[in-house]
Formats: sequence, C-alpha cells, structure tokens
Amino acid sequence: MMRRKYPFIDMLRTGQNIKRIMQAKGLSVKDVQNFLGFSTPQGIYH
Repeated sequence: MMRRKYPFIDMLRTGQNIKRIMQAKGLSVKDVQNFLGFSTPQGIYH
C-alpha cells in the first residue's frame, strides 16, 4: 500500500469555505488577491 506524501485538498469545499469567509468578513476578490500575493484574480475564481 502506497501512502500519500501530501494531504488531499477538496477543491470544491475549499472554494466554498473561502467564499463563505469572504462574505462573512465583507472581503472582495481584490482583498484576497492582495493578501495572497496573486498578480491576477483568476487564482481566486478558480
């Protein structure tokens, strides 16, 4: 049996969680983009 070296990330649930937090805190995509250091917002939308 081969074990994973990295944890599994559920992309759908992660996206839903980010969206929920953004709404609860009143954050925009631009706010999250700047915080994460992304040069474009596509990484947030995906």
